[in-house]
Amino acid sequence: MEMIQWDEKKYDLEEFITYWRDYAQKNASWFKKIDDEIKAHPDFHEELAVKINEVIEKVLTEPPTDQEMKELDNLIAQLGIDDIDYTCRMEAKYYIERLKEKLTSQS
Repeated sequence: MEMIQWDEKKYDLEEFITYWRDYAQKNASWFKKIDDEIKAHPDFHEELAVKINEVIEKVLTEPPTDQEMKELDNLIAQLGIDDIDYTCRMEAKYYIERLKEKLTSQS
């Protein structure tokens, strides 16, 4: 989501799937430990899809902490910008980082 700057209009399901497949194959240590025969089995892909969906659901529904909301409000006030819409903790964290960078670059 960070790659598309949390802009749902830029979301592309095929790119998302390709990203996660590449990530698993190149970076996930658990993936390398699984036998190629198992990886080729359709049940493996179904179970993996279920797990990925569970993780995505968790990420997109976990609310930001009170501290993160206060930090965002503070950064918005310091920068004098309009309120930012965010719906989950990861999106709030994304905006906190971007606003901190913006504040630093203005100093």
